[in-house]
Amino acid sequence: DLDYYKKIRIFVKKSFSKKLNFHRQRENELIANIYSKKLVEHLISLGAIDGNKSKKIEIPKWLNKKQKLYFIRGLFDTDGSVTFKKKYKDKMHKYPVLTITLKSKRMIKEIASILKENNFYLCTCYNEKAYDKRNGKNYERHTIYISGKNNLERWLKLIGLSNPKHLTKWLVWKKFGFYPIKTTIKERKQILKLSIQNF
Repeated sequence: DLDYYKKIRIFVKKSFSKKLNFHRQRENELIANIYSKKLVEHLISLGAIDGNKSKKIEIPKWLNKKQKLYFIRGLFDTDGSVTFKKKYKDKMHKYPVLTITLKSKRMIKEIASILKENNFYLCTCYNEKAYDKRNGKNYERHTIYISGKNNLERWLKLIGLSNPKHLTKWLVWKKFGFYPIKTTIKERKQILKLSIQNF
């Protein structure tokens, strides 16, 4: 997510005149920090939650309908995923599936409700058992599945994709009609320079 965090750093600098600092906590985990008590207090006044947020988090009540979609885009950029599945007799991964997975059942219900209000067709799965490799603990998670080309096109029109991790997957699929799984962002950027004959 380094490319995405670089975009966020520019936004933070422009909006708050603060520097976003990066450091690696684990091999594939990047931590972003801002040291500013004043900024934290301002965000809390707007509805941000301090401390352990997984059970308490909710969508701010003061957001209007359009802002709620922006909120979902930001959440999806960090906690969502874009995948392409094999369907029926397809030999390649062509069928788009968007997923959002969180520990907060409340937040998943709120997001699902907003998406349904905007005519998305989706499936929600609650109380899934999962294992966190980072701390070796089991936990419960809750997931929204948004499947199909029509849903993807509607997502791009109403919400959009900002994280290059997701955006490059969609661009490869859009250009070639299928998606090569287990590729990195760097590999996808190279693929986008190719024609279908080179693939």
